Amino acid sequence: MSADLFAEFAPSAYEDWLAALRDSLASADLESLVTRTAEGIRIHPLPHPEAYAASRLAGWLRGGRSNGGWQIAQEINISEPRAFNRALLDALANGQTAVALDAGPRLQQSADLELALAGINLAQYPVFAADAAVFDGLRATRSGPEMARLRGCIGSSSDDYIALAERFSVVEAVSPALGCVGINTVEQHANGADAAQELAFVLAAGAEVLRGLLGRGLAVDTVASRLHITLCIGEDFFMQIAKFRAVKSLWAQMTRAFGASEAAQRIHLHARSGARNKSQEPAHNNLLRLTCEALAAALAGIDSMTLAAFDAPADNEFSRRLSRNIQLILQHEAQITRAIDPAGGSWHVEWLTDELGRRAWAAFQRMESERRQQDPGWREVG
Repeated sequence: MSADLFAEFAPSAYEDWLAALRDSLASADLESLVTRTAEGIRIHPLPHPEAYAASRLAGWLRGGRSNGGWQIAQEINISEPRAFNRALLDALANGQTAVALDAGPRLQQSADLELALAGINLAQYPVFAADAAVFDGLRATRSGPEMARLRGCIGSSSDDYIALAERFSVVEAVSPALGCVGINTVEQHANGADAAQELAFVLAAGAEVLRGLLGRGLAVDTVASRLHITLCIGEDFFMQIAKFRAVKSLWAQMTRAFGASEAAQRIHLHARSGARNKSQEPAHNNLLRLTCEALAAALAGIDSMTLAAFDAPADNEFSRRLSRNIQLILQHEAQITRAIDPAGGSWHVEWLTDELGRRAWAAFQRMESERRQQDPGWREVG
């Protein structure tokens, strides 16, 4: 835009804007318009770039891992294997790009898993499941070449680090691109944790797994590269963008403290819609909430996403399709995936990311200090 268009207007200083704001408030105090978030962050009513100068994320921390957009990992709440398989095949034919098994069939034996995934080439679709038994079931029913190309994450954290270390070794040999441990904040989010608390929990849980497995002789890059993180998406739009952006640099800082290489410092980040802000009556209002949540996570650059059906837990094919289509519209019509970091460069988002990250790291350090007081031999992450 040509500067000549503004030549007849006198430039306004920030103090001029503040003066106009004070005049419009009459007798009210400017401080009364400051918003205080649950994380304790003060949001000024009239921000400007100079006041909110912030350091930006490093280039390799921007965006997600997927060049073509995030993976759509819609859950299918059907327990019968054959019915699950029919629903999954339909979903994959209509835009879904990953297989989520946490809400799937009751996998009592490998035969159930074989029925549930019949006709699906798992070398083409990442698999996400918290139950490590899924991996054993797949080994019993799938070929070696297909298992070698398996992606996603199967498994969760455990206090039995001997068994967990053995699983890492097996997965590394059989499926070198597959994650072994999923760390999520579903419970913390549902119980009211704010964004800083969620991030602090993720860091503490990740550090716990790293300590446990490094103590069993595993290499730091082997462990760090197989940890996958799931954050729930909350209702505060800009705070959620900041949360999903901040966790990337925080995770890199934490894993770097253990000696991880730059490649192993890169987070595997999954977004999942939260449940605490959803309503049953009227359930259709949840479509608006899910759309805002999906947009926030997408703008922050995630690797995969699960949106619950708007009428969950009583979902059906129609409601699952709507949640899947929200993501497809963001990818193919809003074309968010054309930018590596769509929210990058917004000085408010950059500042909020930095401010939230500092608070989350401070909370994490307090957790580390408390643990060290309980155990003098504890290795604290600085």
